[in-house]
Amino acid sequence: WEYVILYLNAVAILSSVITRFFDKIEENERVERREKNLVATLSMTLFFFAIYYLGWFRVGRLSLSFPAETAVKVAGCVLITFASVVNIAARRTLGRFWSNHIEVLEDHEIIRDWPYSWMRHPMYGSLIFFGVGMGILAVNPAVMLATLIIFLPAMYYRARREERNLLDKLPEAYRSFQEQTPMLLPRLREIYARPVRGGFFLMQLWGMLSHQ
Repeated sequence: WEYVILYLNAVAILSSVITRFFDKIEENERVERREKNLVATLSMTLFFFAIYYLGWFRVGRLSLSFPAETAVKVAGCVLITFASVVNIAARRTLGRFWSNHIEVLEDHEIIRDWPYSWMRHPMYGSLIFFGVGMGILAVNPAVMLATLIIFLPAMYYRARREERNLLDKLPEAYRSFQEQTPMLLPRLREIYARPVRGGFFLMQLWGMLSHQ
């Protein structure tokens, strides 16, 4: 059952990415600066396939009692679902400013709406949560360590490259954004500032997707 939840969330994220790829082709925006980066959709996807098989073949898996293992798997599923909702919402909120590689448009703007009110790079932060959630779901510290040792630095590198370009384009606005908003992980007070009662995140996502 836990892998069904993992597959559904992975498909939801990939569908969101593919939709944005097609939208990008149709939008034909005027790009002022483009920087190709090794850390992009393909390399991120390959990383998640790698840690998926690491978990699938039980490399580094812990042995727990049935009740403890079930509780851990539930926690992993919750974290993965949370990460998926934030990731999809972030891509929808970013809209035409999303790109596979690093791009700055001629009329570029700084997006501050949720989940960008939580962190400056919610797509990357949510993928870190997703990888850690996969490790928890698989009861596998090796998967979590791979995410933190390999994927997190890659996300940090990609985020820093984006920020360098945005600071060149919008120095005052982006510097203010940096001062007010954490980079990859939200502060707890930002999370608690929003109600997290039953189904809030799903309702938030539904509202964003329904207002095309």
